[in-house]
Amino acid sequence: MRVSTVLITGGAGFIGVNAS
Repeated sequence: MRVSTVLITGGAGFIGVNAS
């Protein structure tokens, strides 16, 4: 579950940076 959380958090952060 930790790995999935990291992937989701990293993906959301990456998308957020691109959106900015």
